[in-house]
Amino acid sequence: MTTVEWHGEELKARLDERIGECLELAAGDVDDDAHQLCPVDTGLLQSTIRHDVDGKTATIEAGGDIADYAVYVELGTVKAAAQPFLRPPLLSLRWLQRFFE
Repeated sequence: MTTVEWHGEELKARLDERIGECLELAAGDVDDDAHQLCPVDTGLLQSTIRHDVDGKTATIEAGGDIADYAVYVELGTVKAAAQPFLRPPLLSLRWLQRFFE
């Protein structure tokens, strides 16, 4: 007979210790990939891509007040095809591996 011991509280404590580090690495990966994929004309939009980690929350953003057209580049318009640069890195889930290293 095999005995299985559950160490849920220990696992939770270890995850809590590493979550900020993992989020920083994962957000950095998405940020790097978005910079690579971002279409460049003047470089303004690309220069606004950044990430921030606050506790257990990671934020990736582009555009802001400086390049408020980021959404139109990402999603396209009636006259211009989409040139997604944020969604592909997020949807690739490559960043997820950071939580299992």
